[in-house]
Amino acid sequence: MKKTLLSLAVVSSFLAAPLFANKCIDNIDSLNRGQTIFLNHCELNSMDMPEIVAYLNKHPKIEAVFLNDNYIDSWGAQLLSEVNSPIRSIEISNNYVNDNGIALIAAMPALKEIFASNNYIGDEGAKAIATHKNLDILDLSDNEITPIGAKALAELPKLVYINLNNNDRLGDETAIRFSQISTLSGIGLSGSEVTDNGVVELAHNKHLNDLDLSFTKITAYGIKAIAKHDNIRYLSLAYDRVRSDSLVDIAKNQKITSLDLSGNSLGDNAAEILSKNSVIDVLLLNDNEIGKKGANALAKNNIYALEISHNSLGDDGAAALAKSPLAFGYLDISNNHISPKGAAALAKSSLWQLSLDNNNIGDEGALSLAKPVNFFMYLSVVNNQISDTGAIAFARSDKIFNLDVSYNHITSVGLKVLSNSNIRVIADGNDVNAVKAKAKVKKPSLLFRTAALQHSCLNNHNDYCTTLAKHHFIDESILR
Repeated sequence: MKKTLLSLAVVSSFLAAPLFANKCIDNIDSLNRGQTIFLNHCELNSMDMPEIVAYLNKHPKIEAVFLNDNYIDSWGAQLLSEVNSPIRSIEISNNYVNDNGIALIAAMPALKEIFASNNYIGDEGAKAIATHKNLDILDLSDNEITPIGAKALAELPKLVYINLNNNDRLGDETAIRFSQISTLSGIGLSGSEVTDNGVVELAHNKHLNDLDLSFTKITAYGIKAIAKHDNIRYLSLAYDRVRSDSLVDIAKNQKITSLDLSGNSLGDNAAEILSKNSVIDVLLLNDNEIGKKGANALAKNNIYALEISHNSLGDDGAAALAKSPLAFGYLDISNNHISPKGAAALAKSSLWQLSLDNNNIGDEGALSLAKPVNFFMYLSVVNNQISDTGAIAFARSDKIFNLDVSYNHITSVGLKVLSNSNIRVIADGNDVNAVKAKAKVKKPSLLFRTAALQHSCLNNHNDYCTTLAKHHFIDESILR
């Protein structure tokens, strides 16, 4: 959550606006995908908004505008709200929009979806949003909304999905209120003070299929109630102190296809229990003390995407997963003490997206991964002691499409070769004194969430899933 208002960076961007052209604005046609325009990470500030609005007015076919991760404040939100085009979806997360700004955006006549995570929206903003009855999908996570604002939002008559993760003191009162909404398909209450009482009530809402209860105060009693739910498809119980008896209840549910159990210290036993479930195809088991034995069990599962970072798999665990006859499409095996031997095993798999961050594969491992048996649509090897030798090998590969080699030891020589390759490359923090990336336990990655929605949610072929899947693609999407 942002703790300060306009930072020095924001003020500087305002002052610099007349002097320096914005690359996104200069190349705005290339960011227009017909019905969607992608202006994320563009260093836009409110002074840039008149040009954006003018462009939108000239292109009325654009229905969705992505403005995430910029420096737009409520003045910029006001300018955006004055656009004449029939915008149906606004994404303005990670900006500086307050209650007044979000009230103006919410009033846009054709708008149905607002994604405004990590701004400065409180109860007054929530109340303003609630007055616009056509809104059906809202992401207001990481803001300053209390149960008062949540109560107003629960009055929206067409609400299908709402993300209220990491707001202020939302607890059972909020959970119970939203449990009574028959149109609701999904809700995020991560980081709230929800207990078993609220969860039991949510379990009574048989329309729910997407539920995030991570970082809450639920126990085995609440988990059992959710485990019996007939329609839940995506369930997050990350960092909820889940134990083996609860895991057995969850594994018996043959409806859950995407499950996040990160941070529960479940060990190899968890993998063995989950291996008996043939329905789960997207699984997050980060930070769970899983080793080779658990990896061997998971390799037998029909899992399409697996995130298992911050465990103790080692090279043997990596080799076990690489030999899975069911072939993961996406694997995050970061922070698992993997050496060149493990990298060589993974290169022989049929993976098409692989994250190996914060291991120790070095140039030897890079040489193996540069020649995979299949190909990598996405490969991340952040902080792996890779030098110019590994970088040049990657650059020569015709089987890698998107590559992140940030925080290695690649000099200007290797960086130049990579920049001249056909690979889309991220290479932040690379020089002879490169600072190592911090080995933090991350929340479910954007890429992983995208994979989950692609493979599980989209199989349902409904508008709700399609909208959420589109939301989780950054810019042109990771796939070429």
